[in-house]
Amino acid sequence: DLAEKANAAPQDVKTWKTLAEAQSRAARLDSSYRSAALSSYRHVLELAPNDLEGLRGVGNIYYDFEEYAKAIDYYQKYLTLSPEDANVRTDLGTMYLYTNAADRAIAEYQTVLTKKPDFFQAYFNMGFAYQEKGESDKAQQALARAKALTTDKTIQARIDQVIAQFGGTASP
Repeated sequence: DLAEKANAAPQDVKTWKTLAEAQSRAARLDSSYRSAALSSYRHVLELAPNDLEGLRGVGNIYYDFEEYAKAIDYYQKYLTLSPEDANVRTDLGTMYLYTNAADRAIAEYQTVLTKKPDFFQAYFNMGFAYQEKGESDKAQQALARAKALTTDKTIQARIDQVIAQFGGTASP
């Protein structure tokens, strides 16, 4: 029904964003919806090139498709319009990490942490970036800080496993 509604209103940005978001949520359960979500988000951007939800949505889908360079482009466009978004900046850092640019990833995570010093995901991801560079001590410090920021015992145990894999000792 939603797709029919959107197709009947090709210039209605709100309807197309609703469709794209629904398809994106469906893609979390069934990856076959990713292409449809990407198409819908692209349509949103044809109508409104600076639409933040559209830019982030396309970036996220490229992230899911493991097309990291394309995701970087969309996250960068998003951040020119909304530079304070810690989640998107962290995602951009992760795309840099996945494209073997650990220094750029760390820079993005540090940018996040200057504004949000308790942002768990930036510390967690930064641990992997430092490990990628061979800086195990800094990796373990970042992961220890991430562990301190969560009360979830499952996540804390996972962080301990990662620290051990990196050659460190889990903190209490």
